[in-house]
Amino acid sequence: MINIKIAIELIKVKDPDNIVRYRATISFQNAIDEPISTQKLIEIQNNYDTTIEECKKVYEHIKNNKRNQSNPIFRWELANKIFLFVKDLENNGYIFANFTDAMIRDLELSQTYVNKLLTLRRYYPSKDMLNTNINWSKYREILEISNQDYREKCVARIITGEIKTERQIREYKREIKKEKMHKILKNGKT
Repeated sequence: MINIKIAIELIKVKDPDNIVRYRATISFQNAIDEPISTQKLIEIQNNYDTTIEECKKVYEHIKNNKRNQSNPIFRWELANKIFLFVKDLENNGYIFANFTDAMIRDLELSQTYVNKLLTLRRYYPSKDMLNTNINWSKYREILEISNQDYREKCVARIITGEIKTERQIREYKREIKKEKMHKILKNGKT
């Protein structure tokens, strides 16, 4: 049995009283095929509004303090709030159809930044897995390493002082690519 999820879009609307609100919408076809209560849509809207407000507070906390800007834990907390909202939707049978567009619109973040946050949360399911001695700019580079073993080796090299700068992390990533290419050529794979 295939478990089909209902696509939900969260849009921003201005009410007649000039207050901006979020509205959860589903397609007409989904409304016919899978009736969803108005109460459930209102609950999703309210949860989204709460999530966005919490995310804005964390983001302001990051922006307003130079020390917080380099601390990866605050980025993880921001990413976790977003992740938990999306996960809750999915666990209840929905897909956040306009996720990236909504995050860009409502948090005023770039698509690249949103993607980095989600990658951070996916690679590090617990904030305790992050090393606070490694700043956010280094983690941004580390997040581009998809292989967990290589990522862990990079972190270890940073901790030991073998890698000190973002440029050196980029050099390490180039080494990884060369190593992978060498293995492919050695094994005769295309």
